[in-house]
Amino acid sequence: MNIEEREISLREYFKTLKNNLNKSINSMAIELDIPERTIREFVVGYKNKDGVKKTRTLSPENYNKIVTHLKTLPLHVRRLNFENLILLLKGVHKKSIKWDTSPAFKQEEVEKLEQFRDFVQKDMQITNDEYLKGKSFLELINISNDVDPFKQNKRYSIVHKKFEENFRKHIDLKLGIFGANYYKFLMKGDEKEIFIFLTFDKSMDQTNVFQLTSPHKGLFSPKLWKI
Repeated sequence: MNIEEREISLREYFKTLKNNLNKSINSMAIELDIPERTIREFVVGYKNKDGVKKTRTLSPENYNKIVTHLKTLPLHVRRLNFENLILLLKGVHKKSIKWDTSPAFKQEEVEKLEQFRDFVQKDMQITNDEYLKGKSFLELINISNDVDPFKQNKRYSIVHKKFEENFRKHIDLKLGIFGANYYKFLMKGDEKEIFIFLTFDKSMDQTNVFQLTSPHKGLFSPKLWKI
């Protein structure tokens, strides 16, 4: 991921604040301690001397200042069903998944949490299908783009059955799975990064979205633009 992709992500974030949350360019500029003109031309653009609309590229100093400030943003973590999990894991390497869990003290709960992590990253433990044998869920999702979609859907149906049996069927060990994409401008590396949270906490059964925050240190370590 290059700086242009990160800037596009940052610009879209600011546009969402402006258009959906009615936050003014001036208030953004004051909060970030960046000149209003810089933020305005970065977000909504400007016309050059020939009347052609352009968008400003941030200087490395301003870009670094902005993302360092925004690393304290909250992470909105959403409940995942099987289809959502596929979408979240698309294009992800196992090293780019940050895992977290609610406390688990029963041995069977600890084992089930580890089983799900291994299902995603190591081996789905499907032995009755030669193609799926020994594969992780990540491997199945991220195979080449020229795969036959009908064959892929058939494989997903087999995996979905295994997923339901292992992680959703038993009431006492029904796993709550939540996840979130990171903003590109807050990613530490150059590959897609995601967060997955696992829980057996029954008090969260009706929770579809929750927020993680760290207002002082921040949740993220965004890659800075080398000066």
